[in-house]
Amino acid sequence: MQRIVILIAGLILTVVAQCAAGSDVPKSLKACGDIGEFPPYSYYAKDAEHSVATVTGFDIDYLNALFALSDRHVTYELLPWKRCLTLVASGQIDLVLDIAKTPERERDYQYSNFNYTLTPIYIASKSHRVPKLEAPDDFAKYRICQPLGWDYTLAGLPLNSVTVRPYTLDSAVKMLKLGRCDAFLINIETLDGLRRIGKGDFFDDSDLTFPSLPWFPKVPLYTAVSRAVPYRDELVQLINHGIEQFDKTSDAMHLRETYLKTPKPTK
Repeated sequence: MQRIVILIAGLILTVVAQCAAGSDVPKSLKACGDIGEFPPYSYYAKDAEHSVATVTGFDIDYLNALFALSDRHVTYELLPWKRCLTLVASGQIDLVLDIAKTPERERDYQYSNFNYTLTPIYIASKSHRVPKLEAPDDFAKYRICQPLGWDYTLAGLPLNSVTVRPYTLDSAVKMLKLGRCDAFLINIETLDGLRRIGKGDFFDDSDLTFPSLPWFPKVPLYTAVSRAVPYRDELVQLINHGIEQFDKTSDAMHLRETYLKTPKPTK
């Protein structure tokens, strides 16, 4: 009998602890991501009825469902990336979306278990030479584009490997076609995401090829919490516990099927 009482008491304490977790976290939270958009994870979509662009994507729908479990609400902004990082680091915004983990960043942000990895590929033009990128040293043999705001060093590519810096993804493709650069790195999920939201079907361009980089390290991206907010530990705990709860539901599976479909094969 005594053992049963102890087990029941332990169960009650566990339930109470779970209920108390995140009790200091405000009911209304703020999150930001990169204004450059990152489909299918975070991007703008227009409301057909009001023609107003709102932030949507897998991250947004998943986090909304996760926080709804504790009766909380999140507002989202897509901002210039450095501004977003600064605002989160200072505690003016609670969460940053789609951020890679580095030792420097861990001083400002506390990382949750909400993460995913991307599949690296590169794009080249068949009208010009198609690079053979079979090892890191091969990048030095070619002219590599890196759109402004993108950071290849997080995946281990030296800065001196980048020779051209176009402003956008479209500009990078134009430079490829003009022969001003030989390749640029991207991930297949974003290319497929752009296609599905109607912002460019690069896969259908017969002049482009999309070789894989199976040796290239995959970079996991996270949703991270500002270390400047006093409830940071409780917020991370709330997210991690919410993941455990939400991932058991059919809604979580439906979200993945909706946003994270298998991309088109490379060619």
